Amino acid sequence: MPISSLGKADGMVYGTFSSFVHTFSHYFQGKSAKLRQTLGGSSPELDPAEQPRIMNVDDFRKRGKEMVDYIADYMENIQKRRVVPAIEPGYLRHSLPTEAPKKAESYETVMQDFENFIMPGVTHWQHPRFHAYFPAGNSFPSILADMLSDALGCVGFSWAACPAMTELEMIMLDWFGRMIGLPEQFLPFTENGKGGGVIQGSASECNFVSLLAARFEVMKELRQRFPFVEEGLLMSKLIAYCSKEAHSSVEKACMIGMVKLRILETDSKFRLRGDTLRNAITEDRNMGLIPFFVSTTLGTTSCCSFDSLSEIGPICTDQELWLHVDAAYAGSAFICPEFRYLLSGIEHAMSFNTNPNKWLLVNFDCSTMWVKDRYKLTQALVVDPLYLQHSWTDKAIDYRHWGIPLSRRFRSLKLWFVIRMYGIDGLQNYIREHVRLAKKFEAQIKADDRFELIGDVIMGLVCFRLKGGDDINQKLLTKLNSSGRIHMVPASLNERFVIRFCVCAENANDRDIVVAWEIIRQAAEHLLHENAAEPLVEEDELEEEEDVGTEKEVEEIAEQNEQPARRKTSEGAQPSSSEDLIAEKNKQTLAYKRSFFVRMVSDPKCYNPKIVRHLNLGSHRKMSEDLRRDMTLRHAIERGNTLNSRTRSSRLADSRNMDISSSADNDSTEEMTVALEQTGIQTPI
Repeated sequence: MPISSLGKADGMVYGTFSSFVHTFSHYFQGKSAKLRQTLGGSSPELDPAEQPRIMNVDDFRKRGKEMVDYIADYMENIQKRRVVPAIEPGYLRHSLPTEAPKKAESYETVMQDFENFIMPGVTHWQHPRFHAYFPAGNSFPSILADMLSDALGCVGFSWAACPAMTELEMIMLDWFGRMIGLPEQFLPFTENGKGGGVIQGSASECNFVSLLAARFEVMKELRQRFPFVEEGLLMSKLIAYCSKEAHSSVEKACMIGMVKLRILETDSKFRLRGDTLRNAITEDRNMGLIPFFVSTTLGTTSCCSFDSLSEIGPICTDQELWLHVDAAYAGSAFICPEFRYLLSGIEHAMSFNTNPNKWLLVNFDCSTMWVKDRYKLTQALVVDPLYLQHSWTDKAIDYRHWGIPLSRRFRSLKLWFVIRMYGIDGLQNYIREHVRLAKKFEAQIKADDRFELIGDVIMGLVCFRLKGGDDINQKLLTKLNSSGRIHMVPASLNERFVIRFCVCAENANDRDIVVAWEIIRQAAEHLLHENAAEPLVEEDELEEEEDVGTEKEVEEIAEQNEQPARRKTSEGAQPSSSEDLIAEKNKQTLAYKRSFFVRMVSDPKCYNPKIVRHLNLGSHRKMSEDLRRDMTLRHAIERGNTLNSRTRSSRLADSRNMDISSSADNDSTEEMTVALEQTGIQTPI
């Protein structure tokens, strides 16, 4: 694409990318020249036929500019693609070679294979119709910063390994902590303070290291109080707490940390309350257990509810429990003063985390974490071999003691770029616009009496469902996802299947909400009334004909499975031949495989295995009834076979002594048969 055809903003991005590519080229060219000089001159020339086609500085400059064009075109035209791929597991293995290439391959070949094989299996998280999970942070300044980080190739496990990486990370945690309104005790540069911050890879890591720090602290105290008690016995008494809406990573952290976890019920707004926690702590202490850790959530994954921190915090302080606050999604919104009331009680927390890579336009991975006492964190994780020590240990922070991995990327660079190139005002506008659009979608749900809202809409997430049972809502979500025009995922709230709609795209606008609602509304009408119009298709979406065909196949098979008997009766269809039945079965199998991804994200058990515990008991009852029916059927068949055997033996013995005139009496002992399959006229046993 020529630069003249780009808009002003795109042109600026293109120019910035080109400048970066030029900088990288000179950087690597200088390193190569210095290496040749150190080795005593240039290396001997190889035969051109034997020289591998490895990308050099000039190639990088050329291909880098091409890659910028590719990325810009992708972002500009992403709405023309399917949101989710129409593939099945294992699709890629049959498309790529079984072994790595022995000879170098060209850039053109690699990119062609990327477009042909990789792109068809990509879920487009930046698509304007992607409304699943939470936003995946993405912006041009963040991409630029990641390019720099990758080019530098630093591994900053200590201050000595890369001083700038460590010091910029400290400054960014101070900047961002002040932006969201954290107390001074958490900030790294507070005079005479013990607090500090670190960038972890994910919120799951933050939950885990917080639990490890809390466990180390309580075990240190228990070992002093009970010096002759085995450590394993002491650890078996530890118990942690979270709500049933907490992220699954809390459960995994306790599983890996080998401590008990008690999952607590929430109130009508899906919040963990103080009384619930206090009662659980009292019960467990009376049973001889040792409470030590509480994980609360500000912005739960299922419905973005907020635990009552103002009630829970004082209890944790009084009971001397480590309180961790997980605000992975919603925490970024606290840069807006109007949302900081949700932080009330944060002064009681020992640790806090939020993910700029979700809702602050920073690409994954970037999960910021603060602790009130950094020494309690580092003493639980410190391992200090001689080869990692340096002369500045007593004056500098080594982030290798703050988490699980040793190696660390230059993550703070992209946070620095984004904060500076958007400014606090720009980031606040971005957050507020997403909240406004969520409120707009909420108004559409409220205006249609066929739908109902589940939970409060506070941030950018709306939970809703069709009025009715779980089955129709699951069919609706499957129908929507199979269309390829929109993507959402479910959750289970109070044992009910709900659909989550999250505003995700950076530049989401009113039209995106209107189009998404129209797709949902028409799909619901088509589901409720078969003669309603097909779901909306935009002119600039889904240009690939094979994808549209796949969607129609899925819809046809779904309708065939719903009402096969009615359609056959109305059409007066005759029994098909065996060839027709096989062909129809193959067609259904193909559609079933193609819709695997759709069914996977539409099934709450696949979305979060923990939801299995909270599913409606109706499914359990139905399964139990089916099991009892099958057992009854089996016993009836066995009794029938036994009776048949006895009848045949009796007939054989009596036939010698009975004449033909007595045959009428034997009609009453005809063989009893039980159909192995339902015939449609037999009364079920």
